[in-house]
Amino acid sequence: MWAFCRGDSAVKAIHKILVSLAGAVIPIALGAAITFWAFGQIGEAAALRKHTFVVLSGADQLLSSLKDAETGQRGYVFSPRYRQALLILFSAVQ
Repeated sequence: MWAFCRGDSAVKAIHKILVSLAGAVIPIALGAAITFWAFGQIGEAAALRKHTFVVLSGADQLLSSLKDAETGQRGYVFSPRYRQALLILFSAVQ
């Protein structure tokens, strides 16, 4: 082994080196694992935000179509010329 280490002191020196190396490598590996996990969470959160936006946009479009249908229905009661617009809106809601 090394010229300055003889016998039992050589084992102690190697043990100290290995413990120091493990003490340096383990926190680095743990930090890398936490970083990859955090990036995965960020991607998942972005996908959930996108889904929420799509659902809210669809609900907003449905509400708008229902309001238009209600307005068209009231107009149809007063005037037959709204019949075509009402039928188009009802088909959009379905």
